[in-house]
Amino acid sequence: MVPIRPSAARPLRLLLLMLVLLGLHAAPAQAGCTQTPAQWSSKSGASWPAPYSRNALFFSSGLTWQQILDTPSNGNNAYLILAHQAIAAMLSRASGASAPFAVRAVIDHAVAWFSGGPTPASCTRACPAQRDWASVLDLYNSGIYPGAPPLCSS
Repeated sequence: MVPIRPSAARPLRLLLLMLVLLGLHAAPAQAGCTQTPAQWSSKSGASWPAPYSRNALFFSSGLTWQQILDTPSNGNNAYLILAHQAIAAMLSRASGASAPFAVRAVIDHAVAWFSGGPTPASCTRACPAQRDWASVLDLYNSGIYPGAPPLCSS
């Protein structure tokens, strides 16, 4: 192995610095736009993107996806708060909205948690992790999460 002289390494460091300063290391470009839970819920005549259906059961809740969106959380049911935000995020993603890695990870955590069998009665007050996930997804769905696409105009 030939050792790299300090003077030879300098141009490489300068090139890397230039790439960083030019933003060539940035995340993939934003695509699409996001919608809030209210926007998805109120579009009763619009079809949802595949593979989602308004009339499908939402995991183990005993309710359909549309019924979940139509059920108010009253600000204290962490299951419903997360479900509203997760549904909107999943539908936005399936409609072509890009999402930063952290948002995709939160969606994956939420899906794994819902797949574990909780019901709306499981998480009426506490569930701090689920509330945190919902907060991240709320920022994404509102189009204000850093690096996420904007909120759809209609």
